[in-house]
This record gives sequence, structure tokens and C-alpha cells, in this order.
Amino acid sequence: MFEKAFEKSTDLNLKVAIGDLYVKVRDFAKAQKAYERVLKKDKRKEYDDIRLAYAKVLKANGNYKEAMVQLNYIITTTKDEKEKEEATVLRLSLIHIFNTKI
Repeated sequence: MFEKAFEKSTDLNLKVAIGDLYVKVRDFAKAQKAYERVLKKDKRKEYDDIRLAYAKVLKANGNYKEAMVQLNYIITTTKDEKEKEEATVLRLSLIHIFNTKI
């Protein structure tokens, strides 16, 4: 759907928007790829604000360990208390998933 714009663009803002659109249509695999490409190219950490969305997508795709890595990063680096709280709650849900798999 958004592949042509995604592949051609070097605009990271557009890539984030496309990732967000994939989330809205519940195509979490493509959303994950979009967010990963942005974070990989973001050498100056200007797009750290998408990490929570990325962690949610990772969780939806069953990538719990990587989601936990992202959440731990958010919790230890963000100054946004609301984001930190949301990341903490999501982290607790992942801990619950880990504990029920044991």
C-alpha cells in the first residue's frame, strides 16, 4: 500500500508516518520494519520518541525480548513522565508474559 513512497523516500518523518499508518491498518510486521529503518538511520537520536510505538509493535509481533530492550531504554532515558509510565506498564505486561511461559 505505502511501499512505493516508503522505498523511494529518504525523509525519516515520512517513514515514521508510514509506520504509523501500518499500525493503524494492523500490519505490525511492516510497521516494525518502518520503525527499525528510522531508528537505524537516526544517528543523532532525533527519533527516540517513536521507541514506545516500536516497542508496542515488537510486542504485537511476539518479539518480547527486543520490546523489553526498547522499554528499558525508554524508562532510563526519557524525561517525559507520561511516556515513562506507559513504558513501565508495558514492561510489566511483558514480565507477566515471561513469567507465564516458564
